[in-house]
Amino acid sequence: MKMENRDPSLLPRFNHVTSSFVKASTNEGVDVSSDAILSFVDFLDSVSDAALAAPDDMGSATRALEVVKATHELVNGLNEEVVDALSLDLPKAIVKFVGVSEECSKIVDQIIDCLCEKCNPRDMLSIFCEYSFVHEDDILNK
Repeated sequence: MKMENRDPSLLPRFNHVTSSFVKASTNEGVDVSSDAILSFVDFLDSVSDAALAAPDDMGSATRALEVVKATHELVNGLNEEVVDALSLDLPKAIVKFVGVSEECSKIVDQIIDCLCEKCNPRDMLSIFCEYSFVHEDDILNK
């Protein structure tokens, strides 16, 4: 589930901050810590913030797209318990990428779909509300 080496500055960091999710998904009895989730969310926030702060910087947009693609691959490969642990925090971080590019927005849609398939149904309301709020705000700003 590791990302291919497309950008030496972000991919090793992505793999590092998500390694505990992969371990927890493949080994019974291994839990995902709140610190690991916070590190992942902080990483996603830093990438999206950089891309949104410099909309004309194609490098930032490209790195953001790679991270969104990697996040989609990651979420698809994790078991339900791990995705459920991420479900409250991941949508808040990932929806920020909607404003980066149309391609990022499409992949965010796919990530949200994957979360909906794997998460506890009770969590879906919060996910949908967060996604709708951020997505609507982005549309209004264009």
